[in-house]
Amino acid sequence: MSLTGVILENNFKNTVLSEKLSSVQRQAEKMKKICTEVIFVTNTPHHYLPVLGSSIRIITEYYQRYHPFCGMHASFSLAKNERMWVVLTNSSLSSDIARILNEYDVSKNLDAVLPERDGEVQPFYGIYHCRCAEVLETLIKNEIYKAEFFLDSINWVKYHEGKPQTITYKKV
Repeated sequence: MSLTGVILENNFKNTVLSEKLSSVQRQAEKMKKICTEVIFVTNTPHHYLPVLGSSIRIITEYYQRYHPFCGMHASFSLAKNERMWVVLTNSSLSSDIARILNEYDVSKNLDAVLPERDGEVQPFYGIYHCRCAEVLETLIKNEIYKAEFFLDSINWVKYHEGKPQTITYKKV
């Protein structure tokens, strides 16, 4: 199944641009191993274009609110594939986890597969179906930026790292 890698820029004030750039480059290289397309979402593309060039797609948020939901909405709306592997720029990537998550059938009735780390679901690191863009747009327009509201609006599976057989369905 074709997969689009999506890197969402974190806007941490004390992160140096060169560190972000290095992180994006590392993440893009890892994603290219299993993704047919890689998208980087940033509202400051002029910082990244000279270095990244056309090696990955660089897009901006349609709704520029500097929240991961806005980057997810933009990438889900513009991606070439229906399935997205979403990460933040500071995420430690595991292409093994992405491969496992991608094996779940995110299609007809399942919108996302999200890993659990240290007892918490990771909404900004997982596999999503592009149809989640509609839910994200509704939340953004209503200025609702809490992950639990988003997760309550989609059908998703929780993957317990190290226990691929253990899943929990969240039903809408």
